[in-house]
Amino acid sequence: MGRGQNPIKYLLLFALVLCSGLLAEDLRIDQIVAAHMTVSKIPGLGLGIIHGNKIVYLKGYGKEHIALRRDVDPSVTRFRWASLSKTVTGILAVKAHLRGYLDLDADIRTYYPQYVLPSTYMNHGVAVDMPTGTHVTLRQLLSHSAGMQHYSNGKSSPTPPYQLTNNELANTGMEWALKYWVSNPLISFPGDSYHYSTPSFNLAGVVLEKALGENFANLTEHWIASPSKITTLRPDTLWNMAPHRAEGYIAVGTNFVLDADNDVSWKLAGGGFISTTEDLSRYALAVMGEDFLTPAEKALLWTKTKLNNGSTISYGVGWNVYTTADGHKKVSHSGSQEKARARLNLYPEEGLGFAILTNAGHDVNLSALAKQLEDTVRERLANGEGPIIEKAEAISSLDIPESLPRG
Repeated sequence: MGRGQNPIKYLLLFALVLCSGLLAEDLRIDQIVAAHMTVSKIPGLGLGIIHGNKIVYLKGYGKEHIALRRDVDPSVTRFRWASLSKTVTGILAVKAHLRGYLDLDADIRTYYPQYVLPSTYMNHGVAVDMPTGTHVTLRQLLSHSAGMQHYSNGKSSPTPPYQLTNNELANTGMEWALKYWVSNPLISFPGDSYHYSTPSFNLAGVVLEKALGENFANLTEHWIASPSKITTLRPDTLWNMAPHRAEGYIAVGTNFVLDADNDVSWKLAGGGFISTTEDLSRYALAVMGEDFLTPAEKALLWTKTKLNNGSTISYGVGWNVYTTADGHKKVSHSGSQEKARARLNLYPEEGLGFAILTNAGHDVNLSALAKQLEDTVRERLANGEGPIIEKAEAISSLDIPESLPRG
């Protein structure tokens, strides 16, 4: 039986959904997660909760590999970050900018002269000549405001043939894959509007490689992983798989089927990393702490981007940026690709963070799960309790938001 054709009954899985609580056992948190996993049919999930200057809850639920009966272990199981990878690219660019290696607002051809700006851009469905003197900046690329296409809104798909992406002799990084889309007309004039784009980050990754003189994997190891004290962050290469790499599954009716498994390292800067849940939590801890990012770096990362017309968008440099109802800053990102759905919500002013990684290849409502976890923790803190109550009583009933998919 080929990949994607092996049905596994998901109903049997959730008898074992609560697998490995490594720091504590909070039954209310566990029941919230289990309920969402059952409703959304999530095969395996890793959760990290950060409060103050430490990880207060770290737990694995469900299976990293169903057929092999391997439980999710948050310190061992490797999940794809998908678009959470964009936050890494943003941090790298901001650090390089503030250390004088590059200018976020310079023409990217300053560092990557091989780049050729398309001669046209789209305006209400009509191709318009690009004005003389137009250029694209790293800040625009990293805020989705450069006018770059995503997967299906350009003249051609940016995804290379899987026979090449899965071949280490052909897949030599990110630059080789740019040719599949980079000459297409821009979908808007640079700086005019927000258009989410993974290819935009791939191009930014190549610019960073050229400016800093090293390949992207090494740059992130030296500038991000090592200072954050994380050891499992790496490109998800198909030919050199990480140990305990979670299998991906799609829920089909009452079954799980194996999701496709193609290499994503060719889009490393936009969505190609993998790590344990513990290391994503350590990354979150570092990002909100005082040692890894300076106040100036945080301000640059988490300031909303201004467009040409003076309006702002809720995206900084590699991060979504919001203000909560009570006036606190929220910075976040979600991730969605083959084998993975992920979410990282951070509240740096409160020292509060939620890291969720899964091996679900279908759409699941991790935003709703994060919200319910956040509400629970905030209620406890408001009552003068700790964020985690070890051996807390399970609640007798649980409201599942109506927005959650029900299969």
